[in-house]
Amino acid sequence: MSRTEGLITSHTLQIVHNTSRALDLEARLARLEERSRHVQINDESLCDSCHARLGTKLFAMYPDDTVVCYKCYRRQGESTSVTGRNFKQDVLIKPGWLVMD
Repeated sequence: MSRTEGLITSHTLQIVHNTSRALDLEARLARLEERSRHVQINDESLCDSCHARLGTKLFAMYPDDTVVCYKCYRRQGESTSVTGRNFKQDVLIKPGWLVMD
């Protein structure tokens, strides 16, 4: 291998490495933004599944913004919301997330 070929290979590897790092950072930022979402629950808030008042109950919020009481969350599982969307199979893409074809 000539010196030029070695430099091109090294440069290509640097590009691949830096692109991979950028994708990793973008994914970390997306997870951080997703975890920092806020929801306001008051005395009138209802579970989207059983329609029980949430009040001071424990609740869960799915990525599609449906809110359910903890009992319904345990019954439905962590990956399927009230809407029937399975987040392990049907990945939710939000605006601003980096998507590569």
